[in-house]
Amino acid sequence: MKIQDYFKFLSIILSSIFYINVGIKHFTEPQWFLQIMPPYLPFHLELVYISGLFEILLGIFILFNFTRYHACMGLILLLVLVFPANIYLAQTNGKAMDISPVIAWGRLPFQLVFIGIAYLQRDFVFIFNKKYDIGLSSFWNDKYINEKTKWDIGGATPILTNYLKNKKTEIGKVCVLGCGNGHDVIELSRYNNEVYAVDFSKRAMQNLENKLSDSNVKVQLIIEDIFNLDQNYSNSFDMVFEYTCYCAINPNQRKRYFDLVHKILRKDGILFGIFIPFDKKTNDGPPFKVNLNEIKSYTKNKFEVIENYISKLSIPQRRNRERVIIFKKKG
Repeated sequence: MKIQDYFKFLSIILSSIFYINVGIKHFTEPQWFLQIMPPYLPFHLELVYISGLFEILLGIFILFNFTRYHACMGLILLLVLVFPANIYLAQTNGKAMDISPVIAWGRLPFQLVFIGIAYLQRDFVFIFNKKYDIGLSSFWNDKYINEKTKWDIGGATPILTNYLKNKKTEIGKVCVLGCGNGHDVIELSRYNNEVYAVDFSKRAMQNLENKLSDSNVKVQLIIEDIFNLDQNYSNSFDMVFEYTCYCAINPNQRKRYFDLVHKILRKDGILFGIFIPFDKKTNDGPPFKVNLNEIKSYTKNKFEVIENYISKLSIPQRRNRERVIIFKKKG
């Protein structure tokens, strides 16, 4: 992990300790919380215990990749629900807890800070065991060697085939990121495009090379981490094709992904993306869940959206789970 990822991880640990500690305090010192319960609410002691239980549980669940998203959203909801207690304390000018009015009113903005922190932490993903590090080629190489490639549909996606059939002119120089076994690579090359296939799994590239030897198409194979492409291929491509690469990288790297694509595309170059899975709720992966608002936030300053739609040509298993978004490079 990078240094900033360790800081993110530290923030998760500190948040977990904080919420678990405060949650336990709801049971060991309930009187401390009872004194700021608004009079208009019933069942004061019961609400103190319930909120404490949820703080403990959410403080635990925030530690795990596969529960962090829902835990963070739960914390946001909990912080909103307990906010009336902070408001009541401020309205009493601190008398409810025998503190100064400045402190009582000064506590209110911090609730928004905690909400903001939980919102930012919701998509953090951490991988410490290198055996399971999706950022290493060995992780993916093992998948291809053991044929654990559920994402491979066994051929080119009909969405791309239809696009190429209706394209009246050649695209030119095309880069396929995380190409895997290369079904879409071969399809692109069949239409007289100059295709560059990129993947850092040697076995995947070997599989593609074997397919190419049985066909009459020519493809440039690049065994490399996609994030190193800008070193030798800046402003090089007319199109970048994306399908199942974006959902496979660590979500912490997604902004960097779009920065990379922007760098390797030529002026007015096209990013043809088929993004999946939109139906996934948890952030355990790969594949990691995809969010349209997140994509828009990462691309708004670098790309113009040309098309954005759900294709009827998706294979049955992916119908309504994937979305076609075609971008044009700005600047």
